[in-house]
Amino acid sequence: MDQFNLHSAPIIATFTANHAISQLSLAIYTLYPHYMDLIATYHTMHTEAYQTKLRRFSGKIERLPNHEIKYFLLLLLTTLKQQPKPYFHAVLEAAIELTDQCHAFLSLHDTASLDSALQKLQKSYHALVKIAGTNSIQTQLVQGILNIGGALAALVLGILGGLIGGFSGLIRAGARLENPFKHALIGFITGFFVGAMIGFRAPKKWFKEETFRQIKYTLDGLWRSLNHLASSQYQPLNRHIDELKKRLLSEYFNNNQDALDQFLDSPQTYQILTFNARFISDALRGYVGHHALIKLTIGDKDLALEFSLGGSNLKQSAAQCENRQVDGRQLLSMMALHEHLQATHACTKQFIATRMKPGETDCLSYVNLILTGTNQAPTRLKRLTDQDSLAGKMVGFFATCFSPFPQTALHPQNTSLENWAPD
Repeated sequence: MDQFNLHSAPIIATFTANHAISQLSLAIYTLYPHYMDLIATYHTMHTEAYQTKLRRFSGKIERLPNHEIKYFLLLLLTTLKQQPKPYFHAVLEAAIELTDQCHAFLSLHDTASLDSALQKLQKSYHALVKIAGTNSIQTQLVQGILNIGGALAALVLGILGGLIGGFSGLIRAGARLENPFKHALIGFITGFFVGAMIGFRAPKKWFKEETFRQIKYTLDGLWRSLNHLASSQYQPLNRHIDELKKRLLSEYFNNNQDALDQFLDSPQTYQILTFNARFISDALRGYVGHHALIKLTIGDKDLALEFSLGGSNLKQSAAQCENRQVDGRQLLSMMALHEHLQATHACTKQFIATRMKPGETDCLSYVNLILTGTNQAPTRLKRLTDQDSLAGKMVGFFATCFSPFPQTALHPQNTSLENWAPD
């Protein structure tokens, strides 16, 4: 009997173990679908909650008073609509709080409350930056390394581009029997600029995580806008509107108040145009992309809202045109925002040297600042068209491919939340 137990014990133990495993497997098999359903339900609820917050954020941006801040908040919304990362939920909550504080500040009529509202606004911005991590020590270190690398690459590629451009200018001068020194100089300057642009921006495109780069771009833009709110130069848009009404009355309507009121209350058509850019010379038309602007017609006078060192010739033939119709008060709001942007986005030599980036901060983004800042859709005109020359297409490609956002980022199909669903 003892011998039987001795030999049968391993068999019994094995049978017992196998039975236990079978029972466990059966339990897992039975419970697994319920467990997966639970996970799926949680994920769906999580997704729906996130989408609801995105809708709240979108609605709050739309209800903001007219301001350039809308442009950067819309870009942030576009970024947060992408497949959510773990920290997106906290960023979205902080962004909603910031938007609330922006609304409170921009809606103020009591100047005695400005300082308190500004402090709350700055506090909410710093909270958002801390959550997003765009100003951490690690980020600043990486940014510094990329800036140094970009500066070196800009110098090397700028010189190389200048030599190629200068040589191309000599060939062009020879073919046209024109002044070779003039064309060589124009070609060198243009080639140096394009090469330096590629060299400085390429490292950030290649070595920065794209979503983080987008968030940083929007928060940096917001910071410059908020800094202006705290400066002595800041004027509410209503003050710009009052000043513009006086100017329109005297310069466009011969002090006829009834004519001005009729203009403000009636439908008006304006145009968004692009011309072939000339950069530093008429010889470069068709080779260096497009210059975008908004053309208003008030009475028999034309007016341009544009990012430019000198006014454009509005009589020249446009490369692209988009017609829109609004009432006169909307035109007045656009003009007021343009006046405001002369304090934050004025096209000066210093701005061009330090902040302008083709495809990112340029004449077309300026047009979109005005449009989105007054609750209108961004333009569908392009920086690069099929009609551009080969050289123009190359310049346009390098101008757009290094931007944090595609040009279509703010188009309605991308900002709409109707069909949005993360993976």
